Amino acid sequence: MATPFPDVTIGGYLPLDSVLHRLDPRTKIICAVVAIIFIFTADRVGEIALLTALTLLAAFLSRVGARLWLWGIRRFSFLLLFGILMHLLFNPAGRYMYIGDWLLPFTEEAAINALLFGWRIAAATVISMTLTFTTAPKDLASALHKSARPLARIGLSGRETGFILLLAMRFIPILQREVAGIREAQEARGVQFATGRYVNRAVNLSAILTPALAAALRRAESLATAMACRGFEPGKDRTEFQVFAFGRIDAVALVAMACLPILRLWCFLAG
Repeated sequence: MATPFPDVTIGGYLPLDSVLHRLDPRTKIICAVVAIIFIFTADRVGEIALLTALTLLAAFLSRVGARLWLWGIRRFSFLLLFGILMHLLFNPAGRYMYIGDWLLPFTEEAAINALLFGWRIAAATVISMTLTFTTAPKDLASALHKSARPLARIGLSGRETGFILLLAMRFIPILQREVAGIREAQEARGVQFATGRYVNRAVNLSAILTPALAAALRRAESLATAMACRGFEPGKDRTEFQVFAFGRIDAVALVAMACLPILRLWCFLAG
């Protein structure tokens, strides 16, 4: 079944006009990293409520639309459900729960941890998708390069790291289209991927993987040739068409995000 929103969930960018789109990419990266760190360390009800509100606010300010958000999160539903199930079944600590006279196969502590894990994964997914929805891949790679300049002192090139990330982000949707096209072509030839025995379906996957790998190698070779023709040299300084600059809206966002460490410190001292 064709997706109604092709190639936007992973590495996708939506050229809309929103407050988040106008933020400096470095500001968005800093805010996303700080938010995700606090998402995976928050354990108090007040912190969870605040981070949930900030996550929903970021999704709303992106102006992407609820339909696209639901579709994007649904693509991670298997990982989410699998993690919740593992927390429920393999956490024997605490007291087992009852529904009437029925004994449930998990404890209260396991249920709480499973819900907390599900919330963390969902919130981190929304934050990551907000970053990619509102930031063009080239801007994201350039911002990572500028942020990683201190690594040059220890011999690591932030520019090349950002360039590799840019290529990876752009190749993911391209490969997705390649795989979808190859699958449709093979299904038109009678190859079954959704019916039949699991062994036969697994063997039939070679009809997708082999052409997809060959197509990926051809694209990589064409890209290398194009880069060589344009005089690309690893480690060599290159000029940039767009120069980033922090504005007032970036200052407001960074100050607001700086409140999270202050809140965490206050909760630590109070607790």
